[in-house]
Amino acid sequence: MPSLGRGIHSGGFIHRAPSRAARPNPGAHGMDMTHEPSADDQHGVFSGSTSSLTKSGLEHAVTRGRLVRLRRDLYVSADSYAAADSSPSAARARLRQHSVAAALAVRDAAASHRSGAVLSGVPIWSWQSQRPCITVPQGRDTGGLASHAHRARLPAEHVVDGRVPRTALRRTILDLAREHGVADAVVAGDFALHEGWVTPDELRGTAADCGRFPGIKRARRVIDLLDPRMESPLESVSRLVLRSISFPEPTPQVNIYSLDGRFLGRVDNYWDEFGVAGEVDGREKYDGEASLWDEKRRQDELEDAGLVIVRWGMPEVRSPASLRPKLYAAVARAARRSAEGRGWTAHPAYPSPLWAA
Repeated sequence: MPSLGRGIHSGGFIHRAPSRAARPNPGAHGMDMTHEPSADDQHGVFSGSTSSLTKSGLEHAVTRGRLVRLRRDLYVSADSYAAADSSPSAARARLRQHSVAAALAVRDAAASHRSGAVLSGVPIWSWQSQRPCITVPQGRDTGGLASHAHRARLPAEHVVDGRVPRTALRRTILDLAREHGVADAVVAGDFALHEGWVTPDELRGTAADCGRFPGIKRARRVIDLLDPRMESPLESVSRLVLRSISFPEPTPQVNIYSLDGRFLGRVDNYWDEFGVAGEVDGREKYDGEASLWDEKRRQDELEDAGLVIVRWGMPEVRSPASLRPKLYAAVARAARRSAEGRGWTAHPAYPSPLWAA
């Protein structure tokens, strides 16, 4: 299997979909497709030439720490920049602002790759740096700006035009696969499909437009890995990890009921052939002691019905070899219970995507 990604993992906690009970069915199954977010939000970045402040006033505000200069003539308020905050959400906000500034600073540029993703509102799996990415036409001078400039064809249909031009999501996902690895692209692609912002056919059409771009073969393979049933970055990458260790693929997002029809809970992954459910633990799933207690009670009810639960999180995703024995131990536990009979029924929450069936 290709590399899961490059750079430093953010932990997969940059974005989590809202509560599972509130999620719509993935867009590929009769749901009205929505448009991806607009490219008009400048995220607080403004040009000094359009500001009410004079040039000396801008310099004074920068010196006093009230403004941060991102690029020549491009500023953001120090309060919104939050440079000292090391949280993932603050890092994401800073990358958005640097990406806006980079796209505005170079003629005919579009925010792309991770910058395109963060401005589109899709999750980011790994980080190499806060350096923004732009795509510019071949031969375009970027003036030595501190951004990662990719030089490639940018057909008009590959760009979401607006105050801050960026690559369309279908191009962004392919660029992530080409340049940054499978995991980055799958995390962004699963989310975009789940939201109904792109379709596999749109991705394939865009891949055809890219012709012989470097890495395009890998990007085409990534399209077949995408699954809109994933509900967090960690779930998306866990699916890749399971493939890498040659463990049977589970059914994601399955509702479990008692034999008398009482809802017991929803599990992230389910292997009916084993009687095992897998839960992907991310710290964003729990909010205080009450949530931890609710989760324990839910697991107790599932196990009382005879279902074996196996849990994993970021440590196992970072070291797939450590996940394999946990999975096989769960399968062995389930085999010992099989003589007692099953006390549950399982019903997938989402239909299987046709291209992932």
